[in-house]
Amino acid sequence: MKQQPSIGKTILKTAAITTAAILLVCVLIAVLVFFCFPYDGYKFTADLGMKRSALMFAERYADSGSLDGLVYCVDLSDELLGSSGDRVYAEKLLAHTQKLIETPAVEDYYAKLDEYYLTNSQPQAHIGLFSYYEHLVTRNYKARTVLGGDELMIFRGKPTPLNDVFTDDITPKETAIMLNAFDEQFRLGKSTLISGNSPNDLYKGLREKYIPSLINELESELDTLTTLFLMRSVLYFTNDIIAYTEKQQISDPIWQNILKSEYKGKPLAVAYSGLFLSYINSKGEK
Repeated sequence: MKQQPSIGKTILKTAAITTAAILLVCVLIAVLVFFCFPYDGYKFTADLGMKRSALMFAERYADSGSLDGLVYCVDLSDELLGSSGDRVYAEKLLAHTQKLIETPAVEDYYAKLDEYYLTNSQPQAHIGLFSYYEHLVTRNYKARTVLGGDELMIFRGKPTPLNDVFTDDITPKETAIMLNAFDEQFRLGKSTLISGNSPNDLYKGLREKYIPSLINELESELDTLTTLFLMRSVLYFTNDIIAYTEKQQISDPIWQNILKSEYKGKPLAVAYSGLFLSYINSKGEK
């Protein structure tokens, strides 16, 4: 004779089914709420470290016309590209940076972001937060490098052939931003500046004209943070191209000579360290 389940087991089974149903309804309600309020969905999933879900909600938030949403999209796409190496995130990073850069009158938004980051961060972080536009240009070029489109770089808000970027009217700050974009490429183990094992004309132009010109501009009447930004761009790029060319078995002592360039009577690296410490001390610890 088949044994009938006990009343207790039946009650427990019913309770489990009811609890699961309630949880499912709660999850569905939460998802519905988050889709109606994508910022809340972004914040909730980002706080839990659910970056893929956070990116999905951030994209919905950006689609509503929010520039802040696009900022979240850029950062999350960049993080996910770095952690996964998936081209899908390179495509997203390219699309999100491009959309933000091409937004009409976006310069005022950059200025507000720069002011916010500088005001709410410790002095030692200020150089890295000096220009959000620079951040977009470098991330855009990183995505282009991954996707095979590194012959173009964002210049004055538009994708521009590299030979049209480095012209006589490029400013010191623009040169520094371009150097940082190339530096981002070095971190991927690639360089547009070297074809095969042969440095191209742009490489030679940077070495012989644009970087020396930028170093000369350091003696101009610039504020301290701008000077630090320009100096760091030169130092990082020069050290990284030395490391890259050595791996490619290219001997080029001119880069070492660039590192020996002086600012107010001191080698660049020494002058940068001293000026950096002076800047931090002048701002005080937060």
